[in-house]
Amino acid sequence: AARQAADAKAALEQQQAALADTQTALEAALLDANSTLTAQQAAAQAQAADAKNVILFIGDGFSIAHRTAARLLSKGVEDGKIKGRLAMDDMPYMALMTTQGTDSIITDSANAAHAYTTGHKSCVNALGVYCSRAANSLDHPKVETIAEIAKRQGLAVGAVTNSEIEDATPASMAAHTRRRSDFNDIVKMFYDSKIDVLMGGGSPYFLPQSTPGSKRKDDVDYIAQFKNAGYAFATTKA
Repeated sequence: AARQAADAKAALEQQQAALADTQTALEAALLDANSTLTAQQAAAQAQAADAKNVILFIGDGFSIAHRTAARLLSKGVEDGKIKGRLAMDDMPYMALMTTQGTDSIITDSANAAHAYTTGHKSCVNALGVYCSRAANSLDHPKVETIAEIAKRQGLAVGAVTNSEIEDATPASMAAHTRRRSDFNDIVKMFYDSKIDVLMGGGSPYFLPQSTPGSKRKDDVDYIAQFKNAGYAFATTKA
């Protein structure tokens, strides 16, 4: 009886040892699988993040209501259902952001664009600044813009618009002023930003005040300044 008990104990110990070995092997396999999965996930994320170009396309004043109206008018409605989709409806990612001001829930083009290009809120008419009590519109604390961040990272940056280039929305890429109407200063800010491409209207604020049609308050010729800095100047589509 004693021998049988000893044999049973030995067999049980062998089974326990075998189970322990199996558990160890399973844990090792799971660890390898998790490591492989993590490496694959990291590679996929790196590949997905490897964008060559990024375009921030802003439809000035373009809200959800305007988008809905565009869909209704362009695609039509039948039996209460919209008959088609806009191209933007099929984009893989979409996000919504608020653009109200720090001093008003009713925004304007300046601090709305500022919200896009800085990730911060500011007051009405402000671009690239936190509003303070400073008397001079150019003396308010500055906020770095997405264009400045990109340039600091060695990336090429451009601003293209069908309005005047010093208007609030395109100006939000480079301007730092409490007053969006500081057009003379905004042109200088674009020049100082070393932006790579600048396309739009608004030449009167680039021309010296001695030139007929100029709206500058000084005799600085910013078209000449940009040319001297190596920019090509185009006035036609060709």
